[in-house]
Amino acid sequence: MIIAADDADFGYPAVPNLAGPPGMHVWFLQRLIGRMKAAELIYTGEPITAVEAAAMGLITKVVPHDSLEKETLKLAEKIASMSPLAIQRTRQLLLAMEDMDFTEVPDVALKALSEAFSSEDSKEARLAFREKRRPKWSNK
Repeated sequence: MIIAADDADFGYPAVPNLAGPPGMHVWFLQRLIGRMKAAELIYTGEPITAVEAAAMGLITKVVPHDSLEKETLKLAEKIASMSPLAIQRTRQLLLAMEDMDFTEVPDVALKALSEAFSSEDSKEARLAFREKRRPKWSNK
């Protein structure tokens, strides 16, 4: 997740300023925004605004420059309040499924869901919900 200030810009000046190809960044960039848009950004080196980067999916959110730190901390605190185990497993699942064939997804998702629901944190989350209180995470 990436939060950027509204006055930020992003560019990839490797090709216009160097005598060689940009390397592994191409692989990541084209998976994020598609081959054609990646080619345009890499070939031209022209910077894009934070708003354009967000529209392409390169960044998560654009906020006013003066509130960047506040908004970033707010997001970090929100994530930190959640089950560390759930965050860790979700991150692993996001990374694992990124290049997975769709036929593999149901089995992997069902296994992850089964593991998650049998965790102590999941049981605590359900109990806390019923008792209308914040969960106390054990990371188990």
